[in-house]
Amino acid sequence: MQPPRWSRWVMMLIPGVILASSVQSAELLRFAVMMHVMKDAADDAELRTAFDSAQTGDPSFIVVNGMRSVREPCTEQLYRQRAALLESGSVPVVLSLAGSDWIGCRDRQGRPAAMTWLNLLRDQVYGEISWSGAKHLNLRRQSASRVFRSYTENTRWVIDNVLFATLNLPAENNHYIASAGGNSEFEDRATANREWLKRLGLQASLE
Repeated sequence: MQPPRWSRWVMMLIPGVILASSVQSAELLRFAVMMHVMKDAADDAELRTAFDSAQTGDPSFIVVNGMRSVREPCTEQLYRQRAALLESGSVPVVLSLAGSDWIGCRDRQGRPAAMTWLNLLRDQVYGEISWSGAKHLNLRRQSASRVFRSYTENTRWVIDNVLFATLNLPAENNHYIASAGGNSEFEDRATANREWLKRLGLQASLE
């Protein structure tokens, strides 16, 4: 009796990246993951150094998890500047948002405005930017579904029969807020992420 097709696949979750790969695949695939490189409020030198280093060895792509330090101000200029830096590379880049990119952001009156900045990031950073550098990745986003059109940051792509994906699951328990009626964002993203994981499983079984 043939085992179910899904049993021949392995799915792993590392910070910012999900991958599902055929157990029978013997091809060597090299990629890089940059985790929370921006530690302090500083210029882009630290990020650029790490980015240049990640490109050595000619990886198939680079996943960047987090593009802003929690000590840096939330500004449109900062996001544009970081996006331009990551787009300047010779290797395809996929940005996986970190909670530090948007959770602590406030409005001009100093009030919490996390969702405002998350939506701005989605528009500015994911909008029409291919995140492919000098090469090309055929990216698919969860936002292609009308039901989840806001979730541009959940992305998937396939290289050599290996399915990769990003999942926005920020720190602080998926940004859960312990206050009555204040968790619509948490609940909506939890629903979107469950659907995304289900979709990834179905897609992996077809590769």
